[in-house]
Amino acid sequence: MVDQDEILSILKDARGRLEAVQREKDERVAIVGMAARFPGADDLDTFWDILKQGRSGLRSVTDQELQEAGVDPTMATRPDYVRVWGGFDDPTGFDAGFFGYSPRDAELLDPQHRVFLECAANALDHAGYNSATYAGRIGVYAGGALNYHFSQIQANPALKDATDPIQAGLGNVLGMIASRVAYHLDLTGPTVGVQATCATALVALHLAARGLLAREADMALAGAVAIGQPRPEGYLYKSEGIASPDGACRPFDANAEGTVFTNGVGVVVLKRLSDAIADGDTIHAVLSGSAIGNDGSAKVGLTAPSVAGQTAVLEAALADARLEASEVDYVEAHGTATTLGDPIEIRALSSVYGDALTRQGRRSGLGSVKGNLGHMDVAAGMGGLIKTVLALKHQILPASINFTSPNPALDLAVTPFDIVAEQRPWPVTKLRKRRAAISAFGMGGMNAHVIVEEPPVRDREADTTGPYLLPLSAKTPDALAAMRNALANHLDTDDGAQLADIAYTLRQGRRAMEHRFVALARNRDDAAHIIRSGEAPHCVSGEPLAGDASLILLFPGQGAQYPGMARALYETDAAFRTAFDACLRLMPPELDLAAIIFGDGTTTELLSRTEITQPALFAVEYALAQMWLAKGIKPRAMVGHSLGEYVAACLAGVFSLEDAVKLVVARGRLMQACPSGAMLSVMLSEQEARASLSPNVELAAVNGPRSTVLAGTAEAIAELAERFDRSGIGRHELKTSHAFHSFMMEPALEAFAQVLATVTLNAPQIDIVSNLTGHWLTAQEATDPAYWVAHLRRTVLFGPCLARVLELPAPFLLEVGPGSTLTRLARQQGKAQLRVATSLPDAKVPLDACDHALLALAELWIAGIDVELVAAKEVGLRRRVPLPTYPFQRSSYAIARIAPTESIPDKAARHTSIEDWFYQPVWQRAPFEPFTTSGNEHWLIFGGEETVAAIGPVPDQIKITRVKPDTVYGIAEGRYHIDPTDPDHYRKVLADLAANDATPTQIVNGFSLDTNAAPDIAFTGSFALAKALIASESRPPLQTVLACGLHAVTGAETVDAQVAKVLGMLRVLPQDIPGISCRSIDLAPSEGAIVHGLAEQMSRPWRDDSTVMALRNGYCWVESHVPTRLPEPVDVSALTAGATYLIAGDLLDGLALVYARALVQTLGAKVVIVGPGGLPNAADWEQWLASHGPKHPISAFIRALRSIGTPGEDYVLFSGDLADAAWLAACFKALAAPFGPIRGVFHTAGMGEVYHCPLTEAAAERTAALFATKVDGLSALSAALAGHAPDFVLVQSSFSTLVGGAGLAAYAGANSFLEAFVDAQCGTHRPVWQAIAWDACLPFGTTREEATGFLTDAMDADEVWQATRAVLAHPQVSRLAVTPFDLRHRMMATRQEARAGAVVDQKDNAGRERVQAAFIAPRDPIETDVAAVIGELLGISRIGIDDNFFELGGHSLLAVQVVTRLRKQFSIELPMRALLFDAPTVGGIAAVIRERLEAALKEQAELSALLDDIEAETLRKEA
Repeated sequence: MVDQDEILSILKDARGRLEAVQREKDERVAIVGMAARFPGADDLDTFWDILKQGRSGLRSVTDQELQEAGVDPTMATRPDYVRVWGGFDDPTGFDAGFFGYSPRDAELLDPQHRVFLECAANALDHAGYNSATYAGRIGVYAGGALNYHFSQIQANPALKDATDPIQAGLGNVLGMIASRVAYHLDLTGPTVGVQATCATALVALHLAARGLLAREADMALAGAVAIGQPRPEGYLYKSEGIASPDGACRPFDANAEGTVFTNGVGVVVLKRLSDAIADGDTIHAVLSGSAIGNDGSAKVGLTAPSVAGQTAVLEAALADARLEASEVDYVEAHGTATTLGDPIEIRALSSVYGDALTRQGRRSGLGSVKGNLGHMDVAAGMGGLIKTVLALKHQILPASINFTSPNPALDLAVTPFDIVAEQRPWPVTKLRKRRAAISAFGMGGMNAHVIVEEPPVRDREADTTGPYLLPLSAKTPDALAAMRNALANHLDTDDGAQLADIAYTLRQGRRAMEHRFVALARNRDDAAHIIRSGEAPHCVSGEPLAGDASLILLFPGQGAQYPGMARALYETDAAFRTAFDACLRLMPPELDLAAIIFGDGTTTELLSRTEITQPALFAVEYALAQMWLAKGIKPRAMVGHSLGEYVAACLAGVFSLEDAVKLVVARGRLMQACPSGAMLSVMLSEQEARASLSPNVELAAVNGPRSTVLAGTAEAIAELAERFDRSGIGRHELKTSHAFHSFMMEPALEAFAQVLATVTLNAPQIDIVSNLTGHWLTAQEATDPAYWVAHLRRTVLFGPCLARVLELPAPFLLEVGPGSTLTRLARQQGKAQLRVATSLPDAKVPLDACDHALLALAELWIAGIDVELVAAKEVGLRRRVPLPTYPFQRSSYAIARIAPTESIPDKAARHTSIEDWFYQPVWQRAPFEPFTTSGNEHWLIFGGEETVAAIGPVPDQIKITRVKPDTVYGIAEGRYHIDPTDPDHYRKVLADLAANDATPTQIVNGFSLDTNAAPDIAFTGSFALAKALIASESRPPLQTVLACGLHAVTGAETVDAQVAKVLGMLRVLPQDIPGISCRSIDLAPSEGAIVHGLAEQMSRPWRDDSTVMALRNGYCWVESHVPTRLPEPVDVSALTAGATYLIAGDLLDGLALVYARALVQTLGAKVVIVGPGGLPNAADWEQWLASHGPKHPISAFIRALRSIGTPGEDYVLFSGDLADAAWLAACFKALAAPFGPIRGVFHTAGMGEVYHCPLTEAAAERTAALFATKVDGLSALSAALAGHAPDFVLVQSSFSTLVGGAGLAAYAGANSFLEAFVDAQCGTHRPVWQAIAWDACLPFGTTREEATGFLTDAMDADEVWQATRAVLAHPQVSRLAVTPFDLRHRMMATRQEARAGAVVDQKDNAGRERVQAAFIAPRDPIETDVAAVIGELLGISRIGIDDNFFELGGHSLLAVQVVTRLRKQFSIELPMRALLFDAPTVGGIAAVIRERLEAALKEQAELSALLDDIEAETLRKEA
């Protein structure tokens, strides 16, 4: 017989299976989150404003922006150059620290990777999901556009050489965008790179939806990004192309002539609709259906559109949605405004939608967002999709802008489509939902069509009353402040979200980060006020403890109680109420504890009775502990004060709850029966307190290093109190009826021991510190009844207990009981930054107990303790609601564009012939250019009336701010007054302008033109200004220095070498100060008249080839350097065998020894060597060498001189003050045979590395020695040579005057002085003055084989002498630069290095955001070199010795480069493990290098000793 129940079960199972299949078939996809950055809109709200107001996000670009983008000025002025750009704010901006990238890595990363990564994170925020805690699989479907970022890396020599090609490649592969998001956000679903040209975004959406329906993922991110022009610039219109000739996109309009390609990024978050509903997600729209397909070959060309291809996809999407075409209200078209594309799209739409709409008598709206946004390439579909979703939300169809009349080729009149030319409501009927279709058609034939509909209506949950905890956290304080402000503003709006849902979303949908803030609020208005103001007591903030926090629970003893304690928690917290009731059920009913504890002030006296107090405190503290445990806390240790230790022991399992209650009730009753007494708290140490004890007074408690409690008879305690008052010792009588923990408790001991004998004692399962010993409670102690008897009688060692738990790592103390007695004691004993919280407020604090406990919970979360931030009233299913997303703190990371005209010549190789190494300065007249201004210029002019007069009138559209010289800072009559040499004054000016949003576009420094100005004010003023600029976040992009006497252009001018010091500095400043360019304009004396052409030249954009200019009679002259072949002669008349030559200057560095050796050993000349003070006489050399190490610079100098010749015969040495002309003259006069008249002079000085000094550290005292040798020394030498008639004076200058060098501002300035001083001597008969600006030269004694690093291709001593002979053979050439490389290549490479660094907008701590260690600067040359190598590769300017390489953003590929460089630099075998594992810090690596170097030296010494022994043995045998 068939079992009826079995049949029914089978049928039921079959029905269930069929229903499940049908549910899967009917499943749709919900859009639950969105994020976007579109032209003119950095967020969704701004985008909707653009749509609602019918505006375009495109804008015109300024001259300054074109200059910064590297656009050729001649290109920008062409009539067919369209100066329109579309993009969001700074596409090169990126929060590198948030994602753990070093500045260099961020710079290498394609901006599309960076922007999409941030947008994806924001989209998840918008959806209300924390990917770190989401249990399902999240996929990413993403595409990017072709751009030129990688080619810019390859075109930049400095960047290319410093970059691992694999690293650079992975950072620019478009297929890696999705994987990069998955890595940083910890997503484990499919990651798919999508590339379908203009259809990419919707294809990604389609694939993501298919992945969800196939259950390959539970959530998916879909989107695309396009950044073709990372900096605002225009484009060149070509009539045969698809770009608009005027920068406007007019979809479907009769005047449509093309599109405008723009930047944009959009990401949507998708879930299966059933899951979204079940999970309480905000559903923004439902994806009803979608389809993709290709045109195939049935069209005129690969990039042409096809009616048939588009038609097929439209039909497939409707079929997928199971909809009739007539059920769609609106179509968001691809609509590119091209003559071919728009008509074909309308034909395809008409063929699919036309008949169905016509049959229903309906018309459909048609529009395209490209009028607002332009064509965002691969991200175009995201613009249309998100526009449509927002339109569904607001129930408005925004206008399709730039439309006046239809394109006749569309033949719209015969279609059922109306262009939405004006914004209009989007009505709904009972018969159908609002639905829209979106199209995207890609070049190459990929087509995508999707249909979306409004979300299902959901019942609104009933409002609930708070309080609620609103947690916020961010990576940086600035980000947290921005987040608070954004959320407060959002709460001020009326979006309908309940505060409970907002709290739920913040708690569940955000990652917890380093800087935290929690507000406690009951409604949205309160929340907005508290979050914005940060006013206590309803908010807390801070950072997590370093490492894993050790949570320590503190349980107070008798005296902490007060009526009403925890009443609010009993009423609201289920865990508290359950535990409290459990305690009371175990207590004698006659105690009636609930009425006493939760009563008002009338129960105070009852509550103070020991027999009531102790059970009451136990019940409250036990219930509080259970409440905390229910919230997820895991205590590391517990400490109780007297009675409090019973609560700790019960929680640790020493007692069962029943036994603990029995003991506490008995303890209270027995202690109450003891004789009355008194207790006195005194500010004495334990030792001092014990000195006050007597038979009637004992030490009851040691609460801290200087906090003790005495107990005894009332009379004895009163007597002590009087004595302490007379002695000025702080004391306080405790409100107690008994002398606890003293001899007066002894009557209770025997009876208590009898009660203890009836309970079971167990070893503690959680660590407890014993009141009795001040040490960890052992199992033996805990299970010994005698311990608990003694615990009642003996001293409470709470202070030592605290000391013990404070030894734990990262301690956090939570007082589990009424008030803050124990945490106050802990603060007195712990460090200032000790973190504590209390469970209940103090008796006199009005804060509600529930609120107080919630804020304590917030304190735990802020400290990094894993707790659930749930208020007791948050019950039931809550919804995730859209909230402001993370406010990324972006810095700009852009690679300088190398213009085609600026391509680096293929001349990086070293020239083999020395005669090709010479370049001389020449002046060329610049062509006339008309006055130009963008209309947005603001000149900050430093100078007096002479400067203003020289500039003359300027156009009204140029704003002028004046700064006059003075001795004090001030503002009067709209002008600033400053001391031109005071950096602080410049800082104040810049800060004030920035605060008023008036940062200048150009600084004009004309202080040197003032009649009473100091001779070197151009240098000192620019130096002070530079120190201000390096510290300023708002920097003008251009500085122009005006001066007289900088150059001899015609030969008739008087050159002022002191003024000319500024020239070298201006070469350096762009390398020291990110984002600034510098130039100089030399003026002829004008005596208060207008300098013709000056204002025009100042209005020109900065150009690489016009940084050094001069104005003469209205004409602009520009300095350049041209190759000058100087073949080396056989004989040089100025160099004669046996003659005497003078070498003066810095002898320990520079070319002095090179010249001395060549003159003595090659020429057979006599040499007079004059150097700075401190050099020993030849007679003292032996003594010096015996008392100084061989590596001492002077020791090396002495050995070098000895190798050159014999002192007194081949050379004579003088040491003294080089700036003292009289001393120099005396030296010359003292010369005697064999030294004759001085035939020629070589002035030498230290090379650049000796004087390297960052601007932030630069000060007058650090440049004193430099100027003494170069500036004052040369002036003194010139004066001392009066009366002598040498044939020549050859001055050693530096290449820094041409190429600069970071940190060499003062050095380059001093060398500019030398060159100008030489120029000033031109025309004199004898001596002939010449100056050579040398590129890098090898230090004396260094061979080519020994050279490493930047010295690998430096000039050696022989090459220096050959070049010197060639220069001396051509006395008609006064100034030359000497380099073995192509000069144009050297200068261009340096400019690009500076520009590459300039676009990385770094603050002082940029790149160190994740570093835990405090900054400690390198302490020695090895640490400095290691920091420099790591800093260069990471792109971080400030690296400390304890900074962890990996916290700085380092990784294994970079580690290989670091170790390889250090191996080469130090010529040691440095193990890779040293950086990867053993010592990943500057200090650690430097220690390894020192160890290796010391080992190498030791090995070398042992080898030398062995060779000496072998040689000695050989000589012995020969003897």
